[in-house]
Amino acid sequence: MSTRPSEDEKGQNPTNIVSSISQFADDNLTIIRNISTGLALAGVVIISRSIKLVSCLNNVAI
Repeated sequence: MSTRPSEDEKGQNPTNIVSSISQFADDNLTIIRNISTGLALAGVVIISRSIKLVSCLNNVAI
């Protein structure tokens, strides 16, 4: 008889963790899509501000 707890007893079975994350993502797919869309839009805004700032600095330097 082994005194070591099995993977199921520890609750750290990698397959269960992956499947639970996958299930969470499937259950909340709309929220995850909206978050990723929001992050993409925020990135576009930051990049456009950066381009605007660089172009302003180039005009001052000339």
